[in-house]
Amino acid sequence: MAKRIDELEGVTSIEIHIGNSDILANVVYKDGKKLLSLVATIKNLEVVERIVWSEMVYQSPHKNLEVKLDM
Repeated sequence: MAKRIDELEGVTSIEIHIGNSDILANVVYKDGKKLLSLVATIKNLEVVERIVWSEMVYQSPHKNLEVKLDM
C-alpha cells in the first residue's frame, strides 16, 4: 500500500510506522483542491480505513544536532 501511495502525484516521501499511524506520507500541493483530490484518492484505496492529517506551518532548524547510534 505504501508503494501505491508513494506513486501518487504530490507525494514527496512515505514512511512506514509502528504505533498510531501505519503509513505517513509527506505531500506538497498547489492548492486546496489538489490536496482534497489526493485525500479522496487515498480514501478510495481498498484497504484504507481512515486518514488523519495535519499541516506543517513552520519547521525550526536545529543547529549542531548530532545523532549517535550505538550498535
